[in-house]
Amino acid sequence: MKDGKILQEIYRRTVARMAVLAPGALMKVQSLSENAKSEYVQLEAAKDLLDRAGMKAPDRVDHRVAGDVRVTIDLS
Repeated sequence: MKDGKILQEIYRRTVARMAVLAPGALMKVQSLSENAKSEYVQLEAAKDLLDRAGMKAPDRVDHRVAGDVRVTIDLS
């Protein structure tokens, strides 16, 4: 499997096969997002569609605020 030409051919065939299968997979995920009986399945399918469209929710949000905070208490 170290032969570059063989690996390139395997990759080429894999990409070609995925291109054939992708539209059907997309239709299945869309159908699940609209018609699944389970709301959980609908939610996960909808999130998957959004993720693949580039609208994934952030994994983590950073709420740090830059700046200098000073507190002065005058008890006189």
